[in-house]
Amino acid sequence: MAWRLTVLIVAAAALALWVGYTLATQPSRIEEALRVETSQVLVLAGLGGVEPELDGREAVLRGSVASVELRNAAERVTAGIDGVRSVENLLEVASAAAPEPVPRYLEIRSRPDSVTLRGSVSSETLRRQIVERATALYGAEGVDDRLVVDESIETGVGPDSAVEILGALADLEQELRLHVEADHVRLSGTVGSDEDRRRIQQRVLEAANRVPSVFNELEVLERQEAVEPNEAREER
Repeated sequence: MAWRLTVLIVAAAALALWVGYTLATQPSRIEEALRVETSQVLVLAGLGGVEPELDGREAVLRGSVASVELRNAAERVTAGIDGVRSVENLLEVASAAAPEPVPRYLEIRSRPDSVTLRGSVSSETLRRQIVERATALYGAEGVDDRLVVDESIETGVGPDSAVEILGALADLEQELRLHVEADHVRLSGTVGSDEDRRRIQQRVLEAANRVPSVFNELEVLERQEAVEPNEAREER
């Protein structure tokens, strides 16, 4: 009889443990199933960037969305899921970066092996001719074309002058920037000597034959001879 009683006690203890384990794990299983379902519904609604968390039947939304409308939509979708009792919306609305304004002038930024074309030109014909000339000089991979067409502006430089300016800069070793506006060209950058400064200005003047004036803002790189410390000279 004693062994039967022992078996009954062990069986009762095992049953109690199993019931306790089932009761303890059932909420977590429900939470996980509900979290998976919520995540799937959000993805189908185009809100895959939202990260749902479940605390019992209370949903918490984390992450970021592009607009207030999407933030509210995520909350509505989650609240409509069967089994979700409440929604805490902690989603952040990502602030969209303001687009970089397009300057109303032609900007040419030349380097020894590449060129950046930026700003506005008055016609598609002018844009195409400038890009074709730049491609011929630097190769397709060396041209960063950011030009836009704005017919309301007056570029002040014809296709011939624009492509000639590109040609005048193509073989230079310095990094230079030109702003080509309606009535002038502004030249900036750093050069090694006053002679380089004058030579580049003359090239641009000859190329920009339709532009009345060139403002030369090139800076000459100052080269100072290194002076040895007194201690080094005394050791010699």
